[in-house]
Amino acid sequence: MKSNRFFMFVAAALLTTSAWAQMTFTYSATATESTLADGSTLVQLPSGTNLNGGFITGAKVGGQTVSLSDITPNPAETFITDGEIETFVYDGKAYSFRFIEGAYFTAVMFGDPHVAQDNGISVADMQTMVTNILNLGKEGGASVTFAAAPKGYVPTADIVICLGDMDKDNETSGTDFTNAMQGFNDAKIPFITITGNHDLVPDIYWDSTDDYGLNYSGCNNNQTALNLVKTQYGKAAGFGGFTVETITDPNCDADVQMEHFTFKYKGVRFYCANNYWFQKPYDKGSLLTKSTTTYAADGTIDALNSYVEAHKDEASIWVSHYPFYSEANDYNDANERWWLDQNNAAADRDPVCLWPVDADESEFYNGGTPVTYTSAEGQALAEKKKKALADIIVKTKNPRHFSGHSHKDDGQDVTATNGTKFRDHTIEAAFTQRRALVVLCKENVGVIEVQRVNF
Repeated sequence: MKSNRFFMFVAAALLTTSAWAQMTFTYSATATESTLADGSTLVQLPSGTNLNGGFITGAKVGGQTVSLSDITPNPAETFITDGEIETFVYDGKAYSFRFIEGAYFTAVMFGDPHVAQDNGISVADMQTMVTNILNLGKEGGASVTFAAAPKGYVPTADIVICLGDMDKDNETSGTDFTNAMQGFNDAKIPFITITGNHDLVPDIYWDSTDDYGLNYSGCNNNQTALNLVKTQYGKAAGFGGFTVETITDPNCDADVQMEHFTFKYKGVRFYCANNYWFQKPYDKGSLLTKSTTTYAADGTIDALNSYVEAHKDEASIWVSHYPFYSEANDYNDANERWWLDQNNAAADRDPVCLWPVDADESEFYNGGTPVTYTSAEGQALAEKKKKALADIIVKTKNPRHFSGHSHKDDGQDVTATNGTKFRDHTIEAAFTQRRALVVLCKENVGVIEVQRVNF
């Protein structure tokens, strides 16, 4: 019995000595420390902290102050790599640290769920996908290992974005979509959604040839979809602690603008387009006349450019339903025509681009009653719009673009007029394999790494 008490005393003494022997630092900036599973100390420092000397101002070992010059290597003079393990030796004992400048966070993006639409995802299956996204990085949930992440970083869903085509064609209520996504709000995770072509009707809606403008019902359904987006980003702003600003044409008196929006989350500026940035605003018309009057998108282009000029030093993430790339398919270069606010045109019809009466004329949109273009002319105009957007995007810091619509896992480098490139990532439709993009981001830096995950 005496022997057992002796060993218990020795064990307690060893535990006390081990805890007492920890090395701690003081810093010139506010730091948060925690112990990782491997026993090393994780030190989180504010974004912008210079890790290459000077930020470590003092040290203690076992609670006793020691000189930094007595530690090998001298912490005040060490070249420290963000996220990598750094080992310091004092009195023959080694102490491991990982220093991180700026917070890492994970965004999850999916597109085209088409909730409750024929061949779309069911409400129940979408709820399963939501639950699995929320369980990312948790016990029993999906796990992702980022090659570029600091050791010990566990990706969890910090912010979630739907890239459009939310539910059934021309949905009037959005109830199915709201019910399917409710888990994000219940978990108080910032969830952002934007409209796609199935949510916001373009000029020619599905094979219609007798209405060069939106019909009256379609106009009202557009407003319902935009209101759903606005309601949701209002909730997300509360959960994420950010402020949402809209980017629209301040001089346009149209009833409906696409109400693009932006917010800054964890040091990264998100730019969110409904459909795409340069879709035209319009007046709905009356119940009797029904026809619409549309306006050139020049004011939106100018407003976006002005906003970016004032925020170009901020890291950026851009989301839109439409991708940048072109692909010929059964819809006769459909990915080009979406950029012309036009839906399905018959493949054997030329000219394919028909325009409603316009109140303005511009280099991006010519007025007429209606104006027609050949396929080549329409494609050239679409490319002109895309180039104008690319030239604005590359003004920002470390930009990335994310899009849906194509229902494909893909991506391409987009080149602006000045030769600067950025990546446009597209994602397979959520209703096929419950697929999403899991995006590693860093405060004030932007996107670090992108992976595709089935949920």
